[in-house]
Amino acid sequence: MSEDSRGTMRLWSRRAWRYHLIFSPAICLCLAAGWFELTRARDGRMIAWVYAVEWPAFAIVFGFMWWHILTGRETRRPAPPAIRHDREIPEDDPGLMAWRAYLEALGHDDTSTDRAPGSG
Repeated sequence: MSEDSRGTMRLWSRRAWRYHLIFSPAICLCLAAGWFELTRARDGRMIAWVYAVEWPAFAIVFGFMWWHILTGRETRRPAPPAIRHDREIPEDDPGLMAWRAYLEALGHDDTSTDRAPGSG
């Protein structure tokens, strides 16, 4: 099993190796690009100073994501509650009566029950 009781991933599990193989080269490439841009900035290219800061910032973001994925601290929003469509609408409901009048004016029949709800 590659996860412990809290749902965090073991750092050297088979599943974690996939993330190591993705994030470690990405971080190394970002740091190498930052070093390259720093050398260009020292040669007088002013825009390279922006890139010399930007690439290491990307490396920090990748490292942050990597750590949070491996330790199970990624934030997940709870799923919204399921919408129930099976409640009965009384026949004297004003909205239902208006809907049926609208459909009757269009020439449609809404009383058939062989269609799924919401299918048109």
